[in-house]
Amino acid sequence: MTRVKLDEHNSNLSVWWSPSTEEWHWCLVWDDGCPYGNHMHSGMAPTKEQAKVDIQSTISWIETTFPDDEYFRGA
Repeated sequence: MTRVKLDEHNSNLSVWWSPSTEEWHWCLVWDDGCPYGNHMHSGMAPTKEQAKVDIQSTISWIETTFPDDEYFRGA
């Protein structure tokens, strides 16, 4: 089974502060290399440090579970 490795060639990450919610928002979009293979994950965190932890955890989870059924059940 082929695992995916997210890097600057197949993914895009945006992180921004929202004054209205007073939280950090992030959005990770990545391509698995197949037609219509775009995936998006996003989240919010009260601090920039927590957003970084959440992003790193999400990337690790994607790289560990994709393309298993677990990925598609939990995405």
